[in-house]
Amino acid sequence: MRTLTHHELLKKLVEINSVYPNEEEISNFCIDLLKDLNFDIDVVDIGNGRKNILAKRGKGDTAILFYGHLDTVGVVNSEEWNTDPFKLTQKGNNYYGLGVSDMKSGISSFLTALKNFPGYIKILLSVDEENISEGAWTVLEKKPEFFKDVNLIIASEPTMNAQLNSLTNGRVGRRVFEVTVAGKAAHLFNQSEGIDSINKLTGFMSKVYDLEKSLFESKYSRIQIRKISGESVGMSVPALATCEIEVLLGFGDTEKSVLEKLNQIDESVQIRLKDRKTPYLDPYLFKDYPFKEMIEEIIEKRIGKKVEYVYRSSVGDENVLATLGIPVITWGTKGGNEHTNNEYLEIKSFDQLNKMQEEFLSNLTKL
Repeated sequence: MRTLTHHELLKKLVEINSVYPNEEEISNFCIDLLKDLNFDIDVVDIGNGRKNILAKRGKGDTAILFYGHLDTVGVVNSEEWNTDPFKLTQKGNNYYGLGVSDMKSGISSFLTALKNFPGYIKILLSVDEENISEGAWTVLEKKPEFFKDVNLIIASEPTMNAQLNSLTNGRVGRRVFEVTVAGKAAHLFNQSEGIDSINKLTGFMSKVYDLEKSLFESKYSRIQIRKISGESVGMSVPALATCEIEVLLGFGDTEKSVLEKLNQIDESVQIRLKDRKTPYLDPYLFKDYPFKEMIEEIIEKRIGKKVEYVYRSSVGDENVLATLGIPVITWGTKGGNEHTNNEYLEIKSFDQLNKMQEEFLSNLTKL
C-alpha cells in the first residue's frame, strides 16, 4: 500500500461503500494502510465496528494534524446517476463517484503526500460526520490527550463552490427547533367550529420565510423548514401539526436571539430546541494560524492567485475540532454535486492539492 499514488488510493476508497453508519470496512482498510506507513494507531469505536482512527508518527514538541471523515451520505436519486457510484469513473477532466469530492479525494491526497514525511505528524479519520458528528465528539471526550501537542488542524474537505486558492478558516453554527401548533378538532361538517392546525402552521412557516432577513444579524445565517407533520384523523379538522426549523448561525446570531424572534411571529406557537445525542455546533473563525505565510505562498505559486479566505455557511466536524481552541483550516479539492447524484472531482485540482501538500510537508522538514 505504501506505493499507491493518490489516484490509485482514491479508486480503492470510492470502491468501498462507507455510507454512514457502515464505515467498518473503510476503517479497517485505512488502519492497514496507516500501519504500512509505520503509524502508531489508536481506535475509538462508537459501536458496530464504526472506528475513528487516531494515528501518529515521529516525535517532536508540536504536531500538525490532518483530518478527514470516512463516511459518505447515501446514494441520492440512484436512477439519475450516470455512472456506478461505487466505481471511480473518469469522464473528460473529472472523476465521478460517491464521496469522490466529499471527501475521499482529500484523504487520498494527504495520506499519499505525507507517506515519506520524516517529521512529527498526526491523523484523525472520523466516522458519522455526515450525521451528527458522533465520531468526532466521542474522540474529544475519550482521547483529549491526543490533541494536546497539536498546533494546527488541516481538514481536506472540498472547496464547495470556491476556487482552489481558497482556504476555509471559519464556519457557521447550527440549531434545529421543533415547532408545535395546536388547533381544535371538529367534524369537517362543522369545520367553522374547529381550528385547523395545518393551516395555522402553514401561515407560520410562510412568515418565517418572508421575515428571514429580519431574523438575523449575520449575512451568513440561514433558515429552512426541514420537516413537516400533521394529518386529519378521520373526517376531522386537524388538531395538531408540527415542523422542524433548521438554522445556521453566523457570528452575531445566537440560539437565544433567533428563538426570541421566532416566538414574536406567533406567540401561540410552541418552539423548543430539538433534543439530540451530541451537542449542537457553534460557529468558529481563526484569522491566524501556524505556517500561514508558508501555505499562502505555496498556494499562490501553484495556483497563480492569492489566497481567498472563506467563511462557510455549513457545519462539519471542523466545528467540533474548533472547540479545542486549535486553529482549523480547510484545504481541499474542487468538485461538485456533493450530497446529490453524479458527484464529481476536478482531476486537475486533485493533482494540484497533492503537490501543494507535498511541498508544504517538504518545507516543514527544512525548518
